[in-house]
Amino acid sequence: AIIAFPWWAVFIPLYVWEVMALKKKISLAMINIATHAELELAIGKNFAACNTFEREDIHRRFILVPAKSGPVYDAACRIKAEAKMDVVRILARVVFTVLLVLNLDLGKEWSWWIVFIPIFVMVVCIVGSSFQNWVEVQAEAAKRDPSLFDQTADVEQGYAQMDDDAKNDDDQPLTDEEKEELKAKVAQAAYRVLGTCCTQCFFLVLLCVF
Repeated sequence: AIIAFPWWAVFIPLYVWEVMALKKKISLAMINIATHAELELAIGKNFAACNTFEREDIHRRFILVPAKSGPVYDAACRIKAEAKMDVVRILARVVFTVLLVLNLDLGKEWSWWIVFIPIFVMVVCIVGSSFQNWVEVQAEAAKRDPSLFDQTADVEQGYAQMDDDAKNDDDQPLTDEEKEELKAKVAQAAYRVLGTCCTQCFFLVLLCVF
């Protein structure tokens, strides 16, 4: 004998898994990135005076960084951005499976292009987020070193410095190592955009073929 289960029952374990993952990713996507000074201002007390339960709650709500710049802060921002994209992916998969179940169980006979709309939206969001990250990294690098993308900026900066020497006495020019680090970050972000576009395009091709 063959036991025929409806498709909505078959997908129940998947829905449970996705809901659990969604809850975890939403909490991570909504987490706050703060320095110790900002944290103590937010909670109204010294962090050292917090008890164990308060510290556990703080670690669930905040990512503590030494400063709002540097590799630690960049890593925290990357974790939060990836969590937001994971939320988009999970929601897209849930909506896709709902449309799929409706099409299979209720005999809606919708076009498969309609069923796969959430997947297409997810691909656009992933590529757009990667491109936005590249633009932000490039803008930050250009702000710290205008000559990184404009060769004429060195000359303009030289004239500006002659007029504002007294104003800029405390400004320290970037070292060669810092400039190389900025270039590496921009290049890494660009490679990530290229890799994301290639993988998502390949994924779409597979969907269209099969």
